[in-house]
Amino acid sequence: ENCVYELMYQLRSRMYRSQFAIGRPELYNKNALCGTKHVLEEYLEATVEAIRHVKDAGLRGLPSNDGIVLNVRDVLAFFNETRHAYGRTALHLSG
Repeated sequence: ENCVYELMYQLRSRMYRSQFAIGRPELYNKNALCGTKHVLEEYLEATVEAIRHVKDAGLRGLPSNDGIVLNVRDVLAFFNETRHAYGRTALHLSG
């Protein structure tokens, strides 16, 4: 079953920068306890794999489970919306 649209929805609605506090450097140092580093690495690898699947499905024009064909325009819109939802880092200077 090809659920690319569902995958796109899940990625777009669940990816945000502060999720699980994955930006904290303490989670990645070699002294991190409880295997947190490995769990986060697995999560990030799965997320990257899902994003690549969406990209590949759009480039190949695969039909989803409801028969709608995913095209490059859909994938570009997905990446644009996801980038907007995920955000970008900013530098704020005040003087």
